[in-house]
Amino acid sequence: MSEVDTKDYEIRIFEGEELEPFRGDERFGEAFLFHELPKDEIGVGAYRDGVLFGMAGATSDSDSMWQIGINVMPEAEGLGIGSMLVAVLKNEILKRGKLPFYGTSMSHIASQRVALGAGFVPMWAELYCKSCK
Repeated sequence: MSEVDTKDYEIRIFEGEELEPFRGDERFGEAFLFHELPKDEIGVGAYRDGVLFGMAGATSDSDSMWQIGINVMPEAEGLGIGSMLVAVLKNEILKRGKLPFYGTSMSHIASQRVALGAGFVPMWAELYCKSCK
């Protein structure tokens, strides 16, 4: 687990039915899926003065591996909230005996930076291509 500086924010953890208020909220399309499978398991939000700055969520992609997604409010981009929340959620997942992972596309440099800032390291890469014919 990694140490995470959250002193400027109130961190709230959401599980089970506590996730329902976020269903259908387009601001959290990366943090939550609201599908039967994979199932949304947990979310963590960063608040300051009652204002939500970002939300990270985890889906149980298997019995042992939970995937992390993140959304940061546009007005809070560039403040390090994404990496902070992903690191907090990574630690929560590890406490539950699950393996956290973070997937992103090779072209999404900002998302890669969030993952690296949260302590993740690249483990594999996938490349898709299609014929030009």
